[in-house]
Amino acid sequence: MHGPRGKAAEVNALTSQEGCRGGIGLALMDAFVEKAKEAGFTRVDVETDSELNWGFYERYGFRRAAAWPHHAYDFTLPGKTVTAYVYSIDL
Repeated sequence: MHGPRGKAAEVNALTSQEGCRGGIGLALMDAFVEKAKEAGFTRVDVETDSELNWGFYERYGFRRAAAWPHHAYDFTLPGKTVTAYVYSIDL
């Protein structure tokens, strides 16, 4: 993760299996945010959708920055249109 100040670091995927949750996601996000700060980033962005765990990002402190209709990412929802979200947090 290398980036000049003023640029956003991006989380591409953060998942954990059911039954393994309970702090793993929080620990991973904490580590990512710390590394992003050390690299000089001033913001972290993540793209998710209405079928995924966007609530985790809100609980962490991310704020919804954008939303639009989008085809589902998940192969289990072929052809379904969902709402895509971008969440951001300032560092």
